[in-house]
Amino acid sequence: MIRTFLLKQDLGRCVVLGLLSWTLLFTCCTSPAEPVAVQAAKRTTGTRTYPSLLGADASNRFPAAVDVSKLGTYPARTFSGGGYFYDEVLEYRVWVYTPPQGEYFRAFATYASAVRFAHQTAGAQAPCVLVRQHEYVDEPEAGTFVKVHTERLTEWQPEWLAGSKRSATRLEQFLAEKSRARK
Repeated sequence: MIRTFLLKQDLGRCVVLGLLSWTLLFTCCTSPAEPVAVQAAKRTTGTRTYPSLLGADASNRFPAAVDVSKLGTYPARTFSGGGYFYDEVLEYRVWVYTPPQGEYFRAFATYASAVRFAHQTAGAQAPCVLVRQHEYVDEPEAGTFVKVHTERLTEWQPEWLAGSKRSATRLEQFLAEKSRARK
């Protein structure tokens, strides 16, 4: 299942057809057991170069996406980092830049699939993870922590997932610890 989205409406028909042809090429090269998606995007943030985590346990280190039927349907432009806690892993993303296609990302259900793709693809960056936060911690200034009750989507480095799953009391415990440390 691959979906392609264009963020610029003024792209010529040949660009759209080229992107769709490219998408079909990846469809043929992808195992049907590995759900993926492609989304074209014009990014306003800088280049990501996260260290990749390779190893025998890479597929078990990180949780899989909560709903593979929604891969690639989330907005390309999201927050980047922050929040200290996450509620759901939505997808793993590999951002790629190639002159013919420009900048786009490909979405994966698992970290291991994203790493394999990143290492086999010219112009690919290390995988990042898109997470949903129902509540999160904001740090408006160094040492000041505020609980925010707004849902948001943000891209994280996969390494940040370890120990960051929000529970009913985890966020409050974190804030209490930080408050005690300031006194």
